[in-house]
Amino acid sequence: MRSAADAESNRDRLIALLVVVIPALALAASIYLLKHDTPIWGDGARVINERLPPTLRSLLKPFHAHLNAVVIALWAILPGTAAKVVAMLVAHVALATATTALLIRRLGIIPGAALGLPLALLGTAHFDLLMPWQILFMIPLLLGLVAILASEPRERTWLLRGAVAVSIGVAAASSNVGLFIGFALGVWFVLERRWTQIPELMPAALGWGAWFLRFGSRGVRETDFPPTLDAIPYTINGLAAGVGGVAGVGHWGGLVLIVAAIIYVLYRRVSIPTPVIAMTLALVAMFVVLSGFRSVSGASGAFGSRYIYITAYLLAFALIMAAPRLPQTRWWLVASAYATSVNVVIFVNALPSYP
Repeated sequence: MRSAADAESNRDRLIALLVVVIPALALAASIYLLKHDTPIWGDGARVINERLPPTLRSLLKPFHAHLNAVVIALWAILPGTAAKVVAMLVAHVALATATTALLIRRLGIIPGAALGLPLALLGTAHFDLLMPWQILFMIPLLLGLVAILASEPRERTWLLRGAVAVSIGVAAASSNVGLFIGFALGVWFVLERRWTQIPELMPAALGWGAWFLRFGSRGVRETDFPPTLDAIPYTINGLAAGVGGVAGVGHWGGLVLIVAAIIYVLYRRVSIPTPVIAMTLALVAMFVVLSGFRSVSGASGAFGSRYIYITAYLLAFALIMAAPRLPQTRWWLVASAYATSVNVVIFVNALPSYP
């Protein structure tokens, strides 16, 4: 007996994908028209100004222990703010399109499109779509998705191994988001005893490790804080804000959803798919590390929209990876419809902040 996803035609899937892609393109066009000549400011401006024109030393210079060599090289090639805005928006639309297409393919048309639309609009993290420097998160997410797809077949070819090694390597050279995706893959390989796939992650791990020992460690103590137990509330806040952001219910709503999910899993003794475990551990590791760079706002710094953006996509990746083991129930439709409607309302309310 075929599943609902198998029974759907390619035409229906394409229509569902367009339901997400067309608003995403309209959003991107609107942002470009409104923001293409707005000067880059904040961390992005600082990093760019300190590293251009690029040299080997400036490409390897750390910022909060991030290796941003790929992004700096890209920024050196692209002339002016408008080109940088275009690159960031293209990366966002490509990421939203690819993620939604996979959600539709693996979860079905209605759940896939309904979960993809909030990812494309992300009203709860709209700030990220206004800052070209945020491409340093979008590039690793795109490459991470490539690495995930290339990692799925158990029968390995040199092409698949190369795709994983190169994707994670370039992702890690863009920002540390690539490292955490690589960590998730490593945990997944261990949990499923895919021992022969672990070496595919080693080039990125060894390369980044060598960079950190030689260059990255020098930038760690610049603005960060010593590790403390604040990592616990910081991590909880980050996960709650990410889950709540996708569901459109805010931090406290996200915390309620997480607690409810934990209670349900324990009460029903649900077997959690290994990809979900792996990606959740990667998110926890990410926020624990980020807590070392928290600002004076303390644990509330984890509410940042950039972290909602990252968390939303990593959770979507977990669903894509775990789809074959997830039950098809009516609650998928209810949750999807709810997430879509609420996020559309949030996005509409965020529109005044774009001009």
